[in-house]
Amino acid sequence: MEINNSYSQNLYQKSSSTKKVDEDSNSDILSIFEKLIDKSKATDIKNSAYFETSNIPSTSSVTYEKPTPIKWEDQLLYPNMKYEFDPDAYESYENAKEYDPIAYEWITQLRIATNGNKYEDAPEFEAFIKKWMDKGESEEHALVRATTYALAGLLDYGKQKVWQIGNDLPYGDIKQHGFHLINNEPLKNAVIKTLDNLSVGDATDLVRSIFDGYPENKGAPSSFQKLLDDFGVKLEELKKLNPEEHKDDKFTFTGDVNLKDGTDSKEYNNFIFDTLIKFFEDRIEKLDYYVANKPPEDTPDYHEVRDGLNSLIDNFKKEVDIYNNSK
Repeated sequence: MEINNSYSQNLYQKSSSTKKVDEDSNSDILSIFEKLIDKSKATDIKNSAYFETSNIPSTSSVTYEKPTPIKWEDQLLYPNMKYEFDPDAYESYENAKEYDPIAYEWITQLRIATNGNKYEDAPEFEAFIKKWMDKGESEEHALVRATTYALAGLLDYGKQKVWQIGNDLPYGDIKQHGFHLINNEPLKNAVIKTLDNLSVGDATDLVRSIFDGYPENKGAPSSFQKLLDDFGVKLEELKKLNPEEHKDDKFTFTGDVNLKDGTDSKEYNNFIFDTLIKFFEDRIEKLDYYVANKPPEDTPDYHEVRDGLNSLIDNFKKEVDIYNNSK
């Protein structure tokens, strides 16, 4: 059978005709393009300036200075106290030099405190912190405890830079406050043993009770010595109410709890010991009265302070026995 190939032939003819037109068109385009190019300036693209520069690795002209890491021991404890972005705070700090020199000196030291120098000139204070951290307290809790003992004159805070001690004590412990000024070993030992067995918060409250008349004297400045002086006045007033009962008293309590030395001092010292026990019992009575009559907004019952005072009395009696047996 003869296959009719007229369709394919016609298609070929059309294709050939189209191809011829395309070739003619391309020839015309190339001719025009050649006329536009100055052949004398034409170069191989691989040798062109664009090719050379486009294959050069990019190098930035911006340089970045790698920050030098600060060693742990040189890191500031209170970087915000540089006051770089708080000119008002810096001005207040400078003004404190005139109106509050104690605060100014403390802030000056805190501003330069680092991890490496914070306990630099306070070996006893640092050893205390380490001891309580070894017992499981955080450094912050150990610092609060250390501050409590230092405020009572039971710990030399030296020239540590990590924490301000009170509002009135100078930078650098000059040992002119609290138990630094009291010559009464049984009392001092009893207070330390009692505080050692209390939590940080309860220890702080007990010291405030002894030294500031806490909680009934809230907001009123006081001191251990003032409370003792006031108690001495109270005892003398009671004597006037019962003169017959006190006619054979050998000693009068004036607030001085320092012990005397010498063979003839035992009777006087025991008088001081007995009076101190009465003083702490009086503190408990005052606390109970305050709790019974405190304002509604004062919600705590202060049983921790009461327990602390009772524990102090027990420890003091034991220390007195040890002291008397050693003489």
